[in-house]
Amino acid sequence: MFQFSCPHCNAMIRIDEKHRGKKGRCKACGEGLLVPAASEEADQFLTDCLSDSYNTEEASQERQDKAAANTRQLERNVPIRMIDVKSTVNAGGVAGVIGVSLILLAIAGSIWFYVARGIERQATTALGKIKQEVAEDAVRQYNIAKRSGKAIDAYVHAGLVCAAYLQAEDEANYQKWKKIEAEEARRAGVPWQ
Repeated sequence: MFQFSCPHCNAMIRIDEKHRGKKGRCKACGEGLLVPAASEEADQFLTDCLSDSYNTEEASQERQDKAAANTRQLERNVPIRMIDVKSTVNAGGVAGVIGVSLILLAIAGSIWFYVARGIERQATTALGKIKQEVAEDAVRQYNIAKRSGKAIDAYVHAGLVCAAYLQAEDEANYQKWKKIEAEEARRAGVPWQ
């Protein structure tokens, strides 16, 4: 086998020795070329390629136009090849795998962040509702205790209502029930500070 570079596109061409000195076409760019012959013929081939007539602007433009036409023809005739994962990973190597992994990690992190924030908000909202329900239940228990007629029971339950609103961080109701607790302490004869 003999190999040489295309004088038009620098693609590496490999051919059998028996084709030395013959005319052919580059498979990459489609340009016509003369396969270098033996050593002295190769020197002549290089001389032709470096000649003034070969390197004129007109000749160069003509070669570029032919190469573009050949490229368009190749693009129309090239069958679509399915990309398989193994060749993609092999082509990208470790860097490709790491890049894909980082993208997947970023997507998973984003999903987790938004889901976790949503769950946290739901939990906070649910906990706030539960605390409010506990305070409202304590108010109902106070009303039952007050109806029982014993001042000490009303005083104790008024204190429980205060504690429930404090836990619910409901300052307005906490202040309101602190006053009620003080009144119930006075009615029950309990010293109030």
